[in-house]
Amino acid sequence: LIASLEIFKDVGMLKLRGKGQVLTGYMLMLYDKKLSGHVTAITPREPSRRGCQLSVTFDRAVKEMFEVLAASGVVCDMREPDVIRITPCPLYNSFKEVLTVVEILEACYSLSDEELRDLVSKAKASGEVLDLSKLKK
Repeated sequence: LIASLEIFKDVGMLKLRGKGQVLTGYMLMLYDKKLSGHVTAITPREPSRRGCQLSVTFDRAVKEMFEVLAASGVVCDMREPDVIRITPCPLYNSFKEVLTVVEILEACYSLSDEELRDLVSKAKASGEVLDLSKLKK
């Protein structure tokens, strides 16, 4: 615990808050650009009204989307009936990782729900992390 508090002290909460706002703003911009009509952010868009966590809904089965993210190594959670919460952490997540999450979601839309379930099932059976390249047709 003390070691983690030292990291926060060294970095500074203002810097972390600033990067968190930029990371979530970047993710929202990517949703709008790459997933418009498919993903809806229900978290406030104003940086002063949100933390690092973004809650999103989808125009397809949320369970399949969540399972693909989880099988791809993305740490997030699902809230019934239709919300996934994704939190890019400013202390250790990068802009590249945020882009990768959006690219995974984007790739999902090239596959049917059945194809997504099949990919997740195979990844779970093998114990391997689902590879993004396997999502692209």
